[in-house]
Amino acid sequence: MSMSAIHRSISTFCFVIFIFAGLTIFLPAADFDVDSAGDWENPDSRTLAEALQNPMLDDGSTIILDTNITSGWTNWLAGSGYTIFSAPPLQISGGLLTFDLAGYEISGADLDIVTGNVTFLFQSGTLGTTGTNFGIGVNGDAKVTLHNIDLFAAILQIGSATTQGILTLQGTSTISAASLNVTGDGSLLSLSSGTSGTTVTAVNFSVLDGGTVDSNGGTISAVNLLVKGYGSRLTTNAGAAVSALSVEDGGALTINSGSTFNVSGNLKVSGVGVHEATVGDYYFLQSTLTVDGKLTVDGAILIEKGADADLSSLETFKAKAAQSLTIRNVFFHDLSGKYFQTTVTMDGDLIADDGTISVTGGAILTGVKNITATTDGTVTIDGVFSDKLSGTILQTSVAMGGVLDVDGGIIEITGGAKLIGTKDIFVSVGELLVEGADGEKFRSEIAGSGVLTISGNGTVDVKGGGLIGGRTGITVGDGTLNVSGMNAALMLSSTINSSGELVVGDGAVGTLTIDKGGLVTAGTTTIGQGVDESSVTVAGTGTGDRHSRLTITGDLILSESADASMTISQGGQVTVSGDTYLGNTDGKTATLTLAGRGGTGATDARLNTTGQVIVGNGGNVNLTIDRGGNVTSGKETILGKEATSNVTVSINSDHYRAAWQAGGMPQ
Repeated sequence: MSMSAIHRSISTFCFVIFIFAGLTIFLPAADFDVDSAGDWENPDSRTLAEALQNPMLDDGSTIILDTNITSGWTNWLAGSGYTIFSAPPLQISGGLLTFDLAGYEISGADLDIVTGNVTFLFQSGTLGTTGTNFGIGVNGDAKVTLHNIDLFAAILQIGSATTQGILTLQGTSTISAASLNVTGDGSLLSLSSGTSGTTVTAVNFSVLDGGTVDSNGGTISAVNLLVKGYGSRLTTNAGAAVSALSVEDGGALTINSGSTFNVSGNLKVSGVGVHEATVGDYYFLQSTLTVDGKLTVDGAILIEKGADADLSSLETFKAKAAQSLTIRNVFFHDLSGKYFQTTVTMDGDLIADDGTISVTGGAILTGVKNITATTDGTVTIDGVFSDKLSGTILQTSVAMGGVLDVDGGIIEITGGAKLIGTKDIFVSVGELLVEGADGEKFRSEIAGSGVLTISGNGTVDVKGGGLIGGRTGITVGDGTLNVSGMNAALMLSSTINSSGELVVGDGAVGTLTIDKGGLVTAGTTTIGQGVDESSVTVAGTGTGDRHSRLTITGDLILSESADASMTISQGGQVTVSGDTYLGNTDGKTATLTLAGRGGTGATDARLNTTGQVIVGNGGNVNLTIDRGGNVTSGKETILGKEATSNVTVSINSDHYRAAWQAGGMPQ
């Protein structure tokens, strides 16, 4: 016979009436009234757990409370221990059992709900612990739905490594806990769709070891939110606000369209989950952050150890004082040789504003628009990942599509890392450093297409085999460009390549130094275009007698509208495909000095011009060819072409051979 309800009354003996085919049956209802001493007023009545063993219970039954059942009244528990409801010996084998709390409270010191194949629905009241632990599916499987229920606990544990707990929130249900854990494959916390009134509030909220949280409505609020372990997952279609967020070891956080997820503190996405199905049969899950909605982060961001994160909704990340964006490392599994590079996708600007931004150790960052380092801000792109045993070498890389701007800060590309897709580069009151190589395969590099402009006492240093390529023009205004040295292991010269014009001293004092085997390639090169004296030095050799070189695919103009000097020494080489003009403006002076051999072959310091060399094209010229210097022109050399030019040529061959070789006689 099916029972539609068991009704618990206070201090009275009640009856529930069942009507079947005209037959009326009166059954005594359980009495759960206790006095302040904790003794049963009716010694024949049952505990709540005993009532659940009533053979009249069936799928769809409802138990209605009309009193609080609290931890002070210990006898309502089925003996002592942790379990409040247990199946078996629960008499229902499946279906739904409803507890209508009718505004009252069920609470105990330590509680666990175990339902087996039955779903318990608690509605309209309060459920919780006055002690420490509240479990749903900890000592056995459980399925629980809360409808307009407030649940409170110090520690709320849903599921375990060996059991499944499923908790669904409906209506205006809330959870308030110091610690909330959803643990184990199959365990689930679900905030039902269309229930914007549901809320989950916890100090520490953890989704562990395959547990799942689906937030289809309502809000999640936590101080610390952790999604950790192979297959652990949190998906939100609603709102969430946390102070700190960590996704680790194969966990996944998905923020769907229409959702807003606010992190007032730090964000961390780290690691790869590993599952060994059978001996030697490995499965891998990257820790992932997927954002189709809106993510905001006010603190530091760390993405590392093979994780995959989508930060595109941030639009612009500004690292202020004590803030940082760190993307680093590779996950490498020694037993299988499987690896995952840490990968981050963006769709906006990166700004280091008194803070730091770093991409290192083989990590990959894509989708960046512009990168800026302002006062005391630092951007570092560094290194490779190298596994010596397997021979795996993975380059750190950042892909962008906009402007690289050093405006008082520092941007460094070092250790074999690569910055690609760079358009214009602006450096003022700060430093851009491109240095070194990994020693095995990769050089540090900036690739792209656009101009390089240095102003405001800015400095660009290319060292140790570094490369800045794809420039369509280089302007060194009030600043310094240094291209120095080589990478000895890879035999690579530090290099800047430009298909366009090179200007040193554009309205200010500009300085270009190429030494120790460095190389600069550019189009027409003008030194001294402004009001103050600018200078170029090409000096020395590097490893393997690699000479420092300035290769000009157009003309060389020394002193266009300001005083200018060029020094070629210790085997340095300047090659001009066009003509060379020394001293172009009346009243301004061009100074050219060649001196000293370099390298084991004792190569001359050399200026080699395919076309004419015009010495004095309206301006003054001081030309010195000293011990080991050499000037060569494919066509004639013209001295003092304009009457306003004052030309001084000094050739000193006391010790080393000095030479001036012209295709035609000097005129």
